[in-house]
Amino acid sequence: MEVDMTKETIIQVYKAIGHETRLNILKFLWINSQQCVCEIQKDLELEQSNISQHLRLLKTSGIITHTKVGNFMHYRINDQHEMYPIIKEAILHYVRSTS
Repeated sequence: MEVDMTKETIIQVYKAIGHETRLNILKFLWINSQQCVCEIQKDLELEQSNISQHLRLLKTSGIITHTKVGNFMHYRINDQHEMYPIIKEAILHYVRSTS
């Protein structure tokens, strides 16, 4: 089945995953499923504001989604994204190459 993706969607996704910090966030979410910013921050050892900026871009591109759990936002990879198969392959390749 072929998915009809706009040029803008393709560009936005590749820009979003084309940064090492964002790839590290996606790797962390792939391995650990749904997580809050504080857990991502602990793993990546970056400032929360920096992590939040990258999460915002990933969220805007639709690659991740979030759910409020108590006082915290929990982020996860959006497996409903139209480019999920491509995103998944990119993450898996990155996980294998950095493990």
